[in-house]
Amino acid sequence: MKFRFISPFLIAGVAGSLMAFDTPNEKPQDEKLIVSIVGKMIKVMHYDPQKIDDNFSKKLFWNYLEKLDGERKFFLQTDIDYLKKYELEVDDEIIGNKPLGFLNETDSIFDIRMAQSKQIYLKVIGKKFTFNNNDSIQLDYSKVNYAASAADIAKKWKQSLKYSTLIKISELMDSRKKAKADDPIAKETDTELQAKAIAKVKKKYDKYFVNLNNNLNEKARFEIFANTITTTMDPHSAYMSPISQRGWNEGMSGTYCGVGLLLKQEEDYVKVDGVVPGGPAWKQGGLKAGDVILRVGSKEQEMIDVADFSINEIIKLTRGVKGSTAIFTVKQLDGTIKTVSLIRDELKQEGTFAHSYIINGAHKIGMIVLPEFYINTKNPNGPGSSAYDVAQEVEKLKAEKVEGIVIDLRSNGGGSLKDVVNIAGLFIPEGPVVQVRSRDGKVQVLSDTNPDVAYDGPLAIMVNEGSASASEILAAAMQDYKRAIIIGSPSTYGKGTVQRMFDVNRFLPQLQDKDLGAVKLTIQKFYRINGSSTQQKGVTPDIIIKDQFFDVAEKNEPSVLNWDEITSSTYSTWNKPLNLDVIRKNSAKRIAVDSAFNLMEQKISLLKKQKDNKVFSLNLQAFKSKREADFKEWDKVNKLKDEKPFLDVLNLKTDEAKLINNKISADRNEQLLKIYKIDHYLGETVQVMNEMINANTQIGLKN
Repeated sequence: MKFRFISPFLIAGVAGSLMAFDTPNEKPQDEKLIVSIVGKMIKVMHYDPQKIDDNFSKKLFWNYLEKLDGERKFFLQTDIDYLKKYELEVDDEIIGNKPLGFLNETDSIFDIRMAQSKQIYLKVIGKKFTFNNNDSIQLDYSKVNYAASAADIAKKWKQSLKYSTLIKISELMDSRKKAKADDPIAKETDTELQAKAIAKVKKKYDKYFVNLNNNLNEKARFEIFANTITTTMDPHSAYMSPISQRGWNEGMSGTYCGVGLLLKQEEDYVKVDGVVPGGPAWKQGGLKAGDVILRVGSKEQEMIDVADFSINEIIKLTRGVKGSTAIFTVKQLDGTIKTVSLIRDELKQEGTFAHSYIINGAHKIGMIVLPEFYINTKNPNGPGSSAYDVAQEVEKLKAEKVEGIVIDLRSNGGGSLKDVVNIAGLFIPEGPVVQVRSRDGKVQVLSDTNPDVAYDGPLAIMVNEGSASASEILAAAMQDYKRAIIIGSPSTYGKGTVQRMFDVNRFLPQLQDKDLGAVKLTIQKFYRINGSSTQQKGVTPDIIIKDQFFDVAEKNEPSVLNWDEITSSTYSTWNKPLNLDVIRKNSAKRIAVDSAFNLMEQKISLLKKQKDNKVFSLNLQAFKSKREADFKEWDKVNKLKDEKPFLDVLNLKTDEAKLINNKISADRNEQLLKIYKIDHYLGETVQVMNEMINANTQIGLKN
């Protein structure tokens, strides 16, 4: 659960506790200061803190090394042996006065090993590969040891590069096989394709090392280290640098400050593909579709050559504070080099916001898609907050005279707790929605206090294993009230914890003006109104439909908090029950004979089989044979696939007018409609909703 609201009483009490620790007379380095504050915040504020001792130190030690070099391509075993002197010392660096010896020495060694690995890579890629021996590569890196020597590092890089080259050779051979006679690739020999494949792999890894220097510089490694402290405590606590915090805030609000460019990745560069209507680039002009981006900077930051950058890396550079200036150097279609300055402004991430559709068929059904529980931090009760927006969508659907409403929470990872309580209140009279327990054991019941019900008709909620946190609260509350039928994968994600964001400098009066980042800390657990936690177990739907998101669950995290339960709240279930057993049995019959769901079972089996296979031959013939066998299996499955539209999904009349003058939104809307029209999970949900409507009663469930 994501939070931005922080109780001033909590701040005051915690700040006092933190400041009870001694403040050094000499101003410490920022990194040591941040680590110390993070450690103290965990001790004083975390819901269920592990003791920061030798045992914690050992876990943190290995977790950090894993994040730096999970593929074992950089560090030598001798490096690890040398660093082991810190294995039981890192706790003293966090909560004591010891300097950050582990971080500093690891940094120094890693810089050397990165430089050496690049030289090894260049030497290996410059030699001719042979693909006729019986060598193999292990891609389950937990089974791979650190290299004993530079020669072992070279062997690892050779295996990795050969594997990448085999993939490219196979792709090129497939293209040659499908090519027309007059296509140049049709005449190319295996030797020529191999040379072309190696050239592509070299370009890929040249860029990899450029990105490595950008993304794993000293500043980035410190953020990883500080974040590893928090994630070793639990998977959802995190340290964020100022830039990362800005990204998190943007995700919570569904808005960001940028220039409104649409970018497209080409082979060697990123170019402008268009501009967002109404955005800074649209209003201020200067950049056009087809412009190749060469450099990006700002008044505060020097221009950076972005020739090897990905779209996401360039997007990070284009974003910043509202009113600040982003500067671009571009190459136009006519070859002219031009520099353009754009003033950043606030933009909406359109795909984040609630939107709705009509599904016509036996009955007229409304569907509200909610990608996340976002909140407008400037106006929490107004437009731009998910509760307000969902309420508006409900009213629009009622105006369309729908007979039932489906809420799609699939892959909704959570968000604002305040909003989920208010959204639940749209469908029930006043009453409890969720219980929240703090580290002191006190339980607070968060309730809908408005007796009005915005919508009292049939209601269904779609979930999957990506539905987490706030999504689980809404689904669980509607299930406990017997207000809605929950439909989806065997279980939701299973995140039953609450986080809040705290600026690090709040706890250091002498550094109030310095931005030291923030800590997102787990401070509470939430519980269903029936008293059960959703932690690890998630929410089990009333109608279960398997999907292919296997192994995506909170319970698989290494530092996960335990499941437990508390006393149930007092609440009354919905007053007109429906026979869930009959609906469940009818759904099971339909799913059993539905070819799409039988196909999904086969896909799940194939995916699991391929996921479990982590060893690949580096012999060309063996590699090709295995790849062809895999493709044949997928071809058998995909031949059964029927992607003909079978659902009549439409935009609301009130939304159609908004799409007329916005091509970007219209194109995106068209793609979404295509997806929903062939969505078998939605199709089964519609069938369930039809039964609910046919029961001619307001929804309430009787088990």
